[in-house]
Amino acid sequence: MDPQTIAHHFGLFPQKISRPHHTVLSSVYLLDDAFVLRARVLHDDTVARFRQELTLCNRVKAFIPYTLPKPRIMNGRRYLITGRKLWTAYSLIPGSIVCSWQHPELATTLQNKCLMQTLRMMHDRTRGLFSAPQTRPFFLLEAEKALIDLQNDLSPSASSNLHHVLDVVKSDRLPLSQRCFVHGDFHHGNAVVNVMGKITGLLDLDWCRIGNPLEDVAYTIMMSLRDFRKPAVIDQMHLEQLQSWYGLTVSQKKMFPHYLILAAVYDASLFKHASFARHGFYFCYQLSLVELLGSFFSS
Repeated sequence: MDPQTIAHHFGLFPQKISRPHHTVLSSVYLLDDAFVLRARVLHDDTVARFRQELTLCNRVKAFIPYTLPKPRIMNGRRYLITGRKLWTAYSLIPGSIVCSWQHPELATTLQNKCLMQTLRMMHDRTRGLFSAPQTRPFFLLEAEKALIDLQNDLSPSASSNLHHVLDVVKSDRLPLSQRCFVHGDFHHGNAVVNVMGKITGLLDLDWCRIGNPLEDVAYTIMMSLRDFRKPAVIDQMHLEQLQSWYGLTVSQKKMFPHYLILAAVYDASLFKHASFARHGFYFCYQLSLVELLGSFFSS
């Protein structure tokens, strides 16, 4: 089914359909520069996760000063399933992004500081809002699946070390009162800024959940450390800056390296099975980053 026909299902009749210049996903379209039409691959839990996303976003929107995507409703439904895809349509959040996930090096020091402080604010304002624990520990389960997926791609020593890292994170049982809203994919490409450079909106909340703030901090910092123009390295000064801008506590600093390594593992598995251009390059880069992080924090 073509984008025009899918748009009609949401009551939209666009004259212009284009692709966002910064996305690598094949199923994202701009409609008359006013709406976004996008699809996510349909898995067994996709509908349930989409409904969870709606519930969580509705719960936190009053507590954070950022515009969140609001799906259009047509005939009482917020999504359309065609083949193996779940389609949704949203009003375009005004503004721009600093850079895509492929080019984190384009962000300035001030922009990186703003990103980390925004993440801290979001966590602080949503901490303890949720009275029931999440039934599916997304971060741990996905990290464990990723480790199994990568077992033949990693060196034996790295694989052994990573299983130890996973066990440490499993033991980190944060009380429900300290859990917060976790975006799950927070980086410059998913933060809309206004003409003054202030973050005003958040995008792509497919992985949002109730969880440990370190899940977000680790993923955001891991993505900020990358520079795909050159071989993977660990910039210790940049790493420490990012942590200080968020303001990790003493206990969080102790656990942070383990979460950071697992965040890198998770992305390596994503790249391994991606279908966009140069996914093989990104996979190899991410594998080297996983090995580097393991060595860096064990030394």
